Amino acid sequence: MRRLPLFIAVLWCLTALSGIALAAEYHVGPGQQYATLNDLLASVTLGDNDIAWIHPGTYGPVTISSGGGSSQETAAQVRAWDPNDKPVFDAGGADNLIHLEPGFDKWWIFDGLEIANAAYRGIFHVGGGLIVRNCYIHDCGNGIQSGMYNTQDDEPGYLIVEYTEFGNNGSNNRRHSIYAQEYWIKFRYNWIHDPQAGLCYKDRSRDSVVEFNLIEQGPNGPYAVEFCGFDDDTMPDVGQTATMTGNVVTKNGGTNHWLFIGNERGEGGISGGNNYGWLYLYNNTFYTEDHTGPMIGTDDGSIIEAHNNIFHSTTCDRIIDAVDYASGPGTVNTSYNNWVKTGISVPGGFTDTVFGSDPGVVNAAASGGDWHLTSSSPCRDAGREGLSVVPDKEYAHPCSYTSRPADGSIDIGAYEYSSGGSLPPVARFSGSPTSGYAPLTVNFTDESANDPTSWSWDFGDSGTSTAQNPSHEYTSGGDYTVSLTATNSRALLAGAGCLSPWTSPTRAPTAPPPPGRGTSATAAVRRHRIPAIPTPARASTRSP
Repeated sequence: MRRLPLFIAVLWCLTALSGIALAAEYHVGPGQQYATLNDLLASVTLGDNDIAWIHPGTYGPVTISSGGGSSQETAAQVRAWDPNDKPVFDAGGADNLIHLEPGFDKWWIFDGLEIANAAYRGIFHVGGGLIVRNCYIHDCGNGIQSGMYNTQDDEPGYLIVEYTEFGNNGSNNRRHSIYAQEYWIKFRYNWIHDPQAGLCYKDRSRDSVVEFNLIEQGPNGPYAVEFCGFDDDTMPDVGQTATMTGNVVTKNGGTNHWLFIGNERGEGGISGGNNYGWLYLYNNTFYTEDHTGPMIGTDDGSIIEAHNNIFHSTTCDRIIDAVDYASGPGTVNTSYNNWVKTGISVPGGFTDTVFGSDPGVVNAAASGGDWHLTSSSPCRDAGREGLSVVPDKEYAHPCSYTSRPADGSIDIGAYEYSSGGSLPPVARFSGSPTSGYAPLTVNFTDESANDPTSWSWDFGDSGTSTAQNPSHEYTSGGDYTVSLTATNSRALLAGAGCLSPWTSPTRAPTAPPPPGRGTSATAAVRRHRIPAIPTPARASTRSP
């Protein structure tokens, strides 16, 4: 009897969601089934869990006007085939590069793409849900812009942006690295830097969560961050809420030396600006150079609470003031335990403020600073406990996060001091080969950052190892999930870098960051589920 060899595909994957239908997979690129994404979309409508694998190459503008997943959990996906070699979508100076308008009840994921050189919009998102992950967006008018009616109840838009780098966007003062107008937005683990002229982050959404990002305004553009009212006169007069947690935001001069962050809500809506806007600030680090006005500009529709933040500036003289057109600066609710540079005036709501000349960070700089606390920092153990938002993560450069240490008290600012001396491990690994016939020996290479001292491997077939760079033989066919737990003295979970948490079937990927606070002396990249993001339902068993 002839014996057929068993095929093995070794891959790094996330926990499969139950009940997901098999995905259809298509390959786009030189020598593939479809030369361009437009060619694919002209013949196929991508639906629930379908994947368009984009191979390395350069592609032009794309319009997506149909298809998509029926929910966030089953989004249609446009993903880099090789997360270490991003496919380039280059507008070549055209207005829009990726125009997404499939319908308000559809969801899409863009993962691992480079998006460049759009005169107006790198990604233009109109209605429905969009997840942008592990992308590099640069040299665009607006890096990402939402449609102005995305805030409406009947055609809502939803946006998640994570693990993404924005550079050199914002071609004038009315175009920005990201310009969001959504029903809700979640913006996390991103790096925005060096805008040409506009803001790093401008947001007119109804509900905004901005957490664990590095936002560096640089010497260009008017100011770093703005939350403002609806750009839609048909909107009802409803409130807007923005919560910023664990961000580092810096500004160095720029075309507007007067303003750093805006919370300006008195515009838009049926009644011309009767909506109110709440801005909640928890454990952020704010720093400006060559800046003579307020840290935050507001209007009479603004309500602010600020807790456990660092407000540091070389020249600023006050925390809050009214913007030019406003009759007053709005309301500042009770705000606990902020560190404020001596000489900067604070509003009446600030309570238990810590004043000083130096917050005690490793390197205070508008670009390339290190905002971890030193052992002598006055921000150590000086934060207010028991608040409704307690950060469990910290931004890790580039475009990732680590878990925030927990020692029974909370520090002021975006980073918690740890006496461990070393940074937590950022667990990463690769393996080769990642497919073949049984028996198959795979050689694994530890690529973890920050000097781990021990390693624990789980090869997905009951095999384990504690070697740094082990080899493992797979004797049966199948798909295997491999995990690495890396350890050092910091005793924290840590995330991976700015690479795709999804894996192509025949590539050796960087594994994804774990979801949440660590409780043991490890830094693990392990099999897990990122909530509400679908995993591939199957892996290809042959080359495309």
